[in-house]
Amino acid sequence: MQIFRFSLIFLLSILSPVVMAEGTMIATILQADFSKDPEVRLLVRVVDVGGGSDTPSMVVRNQCLERKASAERPGPDPCFSIEITESNKQRAIVRQTLLNDPQRTTDPIYLEIVYRSEVSESDPTNHHQRSATLKIEENGLYNWNNESEQALADVEWFPSGNGVLDLMVPDADALLNSVFRDRMSRLDESGQKALRETQRAWMKFRDAECQADPKLHKSVFGEWSDACLIRATIERARQLALAPDKNRR
Repeated sequence: MQIFRFSLIFLLSILSPVVMAEGTMIATILQADFSKDPEVRLLVRVVDVGGGSDTPSMVVRNQCLERKASAERPGPDPCFSIEITESNKQRAIVRQTLLNDPQRTTDPIYLEIVYRSEVSESDPTNHHQRSATLKIEENGLYNWNNESEQALADVEWFPSGNGVLDLMVPDADALLNSVFRDRMSRLDESGQKALRETQRAWMKFRDAECQADPKLHKSVFGEWSDACLIRATIERARQLALAPDKNRR
């Protein structure tokens, strides 16, 4: 399986003028942050369905850093070529950041993508019902749902009958666990011990902050409990992913 996949990628790369790119991934926009509009920050999960459990991921961190950054493939982690279309306009990509370090094809890939949009003149604070299409590509392999409009969920979520929050809570936990393992692998023994203690303290803080009031059924900040857990967990994952690496010169 591994030899076949690498052979496919090689053939697609050398025959790109002739062979159409192949949709082997699913890219899902999990969250949109409009706090710095017109720059929009997306949390994106990418699942590669084209390989097996013994196949290396196409975005191992060290390999991403070796790729050349460009307008279509921005850094600091130029893993993918990216296209975002919103309101029938292709938007400028500001940066992409790899939040975890997937090792196998079966490991989900979490990216933070920032792009430049437009602020509505009639209602600049209304972000509801905004949507965009997202295409990511590497070596002729792209996400097959690249033509599907995806909702840009605001940073506030409300309970709904479709189970969106039930899906997002474990997804946020999966992201945090992946980033935590990656960060632990780059620390010495004393650093690992300190990070474990810090993480335990943070989890107690998060759970207390997001605990629902018995009467109002909302957190201390007025959020629904699950929405608070998602926000806090994603923020913590991003904090760990982007923290300075003391071993890097």
